Amino acid sequence: MHKLFHPETAAAVALQARGMVGEFARVVALPDDPVSPLRAPLSGEKRVSWSEPLDLQEVRTVSRALGCTVNDVLMSTVAGALGALPARKDSRPRTSCCARRCR
Repeated sequence: MHKLFHPETAAAVALQARGMVGEFARVVALPDDPVSPLRAPLSGEKRVSWSEPLDLQEVRTVSRALGCTVNDVLMSTVAGALGALPARKDSRPRTSCCARRCR
């Protein structure tokens, strides 16, 4: 506790606290998320969708070309599919968006 009263330590703690307050203020000021089919009340219903298997060698080739992991490629694919979902509340995706199994 006595170290807190040291001028250098107190200054560092004050700077850290100021940064935390600033970050909190930025988060509070963010606008609400847009309406989306993904922001519905929980229903307890579960759905699963399968696709044709994806060739793991092709995914590895893409990952090497981009300098990232296989997981990065697959997660980017899923994120892109989810990001392409319509933003209107009453709309549903025309095709299934799911992670694909690798061979």
